[in-house]
Amino acid sequence: MEKSYERYITEDKLPRKQYPTLAGIKTVLETLEKDPKAKAARPEDLVDVRFIQELDQSGFTEALYKR
Repeated sequence: MEKSYERYITEDKLPRKQYPTLAGIKTVLETLEKDPKAKAARPEDLVDVRFIQELDQSGFTEALYKR
């Protein structure tokens, strides 16, 4: 089971640090073209990475992956 996990759950599919990307947010906004407010929205105004940064800076995320 561990070998299957290591083979299929790779860093590019499930990154250790789950920061949202602006490209991903832009993709979501493009799907909302029917709403004029969505067209005018800026991706960086739609996410708050403070909580992820706090986990990252505290060392919590890295500690999860220590062997």
